[in-house]
Amino acid sequence: MGCGLKRQMAWGFFEKDEAQCPCARQKGGGHIRGVGQTANFYVNILGHGWGLACFVQQRQMGLMMARVMGVRGEAVLDRACDLGLAFQLANIARDIAEDAAADRCYLPMEWLAEFDVPPGRHMAPPFRPALTTMAKRLCDASERYEASARVGAQALPKRSRWAVLAAAGIYGDIARKVRDLGAHAWDHRVHTSKREKLLWVARARAQAAETPEPAGRKGLWSRAHLDG
Repeated sequence: MGCGLKRQMAWGFFEKDEAQCPCARQKGGGHIRGVGQTANFYVNILGHGWGLACFVQQRQMGLMMARVMGVRGEAVLDRACDLGLAFQLANIARDIAEDAAADRCYLPMEWLAEFDVPPGRHMAPPFRPALTTMAKRLCDASERYEASARVGAQALPKRSRWAVLAAAGIYGDIARKVRDLGAHAWDHRVHTSKREKLLWVARARAQAAETPEPAGRKGLWSRAHLDG
């Protein structure tokens, strides 16, 4: 199925959803539109700032969850967006092979050009060193966004902070495993075990009572890139 047809189908569904449910336009419309934009096969996710498709979808997810938890401060809402981006980048890095099998690629086009990787050929053995480098960039970026989100979690109620920090650690471990595995990151689908998840739940409970390491947002994508 071509990229253009996918986009038309996605937008047709979302427009219908908004027409039938005005609340989708008012509260979830931004997230819905983000999902539609990620229907592209090749999207510019990284480069100068962060990519529209990746950002819009996860931005809205982070914003909706933060508001449910009672957050209103603009600076904290930016950090909430960072958590969604950290999750998305970890997923992209982990699922490169799975996406390629479905004729999808969410690696930045600029990176593919930088390493002379033809679109759709990034999983081919000759390009594995380049793919490993690109995946490391994704994982490093995910870690930066995770660190920023941890700072923002301080503004949440204690139980919400605990949950957010646990989720940040679990998804953060996915990115760290992909990075550590290097060229073998896609031999098997990377995941966190039940034991690892429980350890993060316990660790996050202690972290919720601590002050996180400082983490600035310089160079990170922000809502101002779209709203400004």
